[in-house]
Amino acid sequence: MMECGNSYKDLKNYIAGGSSKTVRKIDNNTVARMSGDDIVIMFQYTDICIVYPNNSRRLYTGGWYTHTTKDRFNKLLPWPFSVFQKAGTWYIRNHITKEQWNFTDGVLVTSDIVLERGK
Repeated sequence: MMECGNSYKDLKNYIAGGSSKTVRKIDNNTVARMSGDDIVIMFQYTDICIVYPNNSRRLYTGGWYTHTTKDRFNKLLPWPFSVFQKAGTWYIRNHITKEQWNFTDGVLVTSDIVLERGK
């Protein structure tokens, strides 16, 4: 997945360079597709991430709290964010500020802050 980049612009250009122009494989069992102006990342038939034109991302597990889902999130999140697990609980960390938040399905990650779903 790293060869296509993880910014909205990089992903959009990568998708456009494929044969269908709207859907393209970006990793094992993972595809990116255009949905209007948004980019939806699907892993194993589950939409796990929406990348918006402003480069923010909304993350979903679809109930699959797996190592591979976490790996996909970490490839898609912009620096300085990452998802990690401690004692069975998932968190999002900002590696610059050292802040961390509980991971919740539908969490919105912008370039500088994590906003929990519905806030």
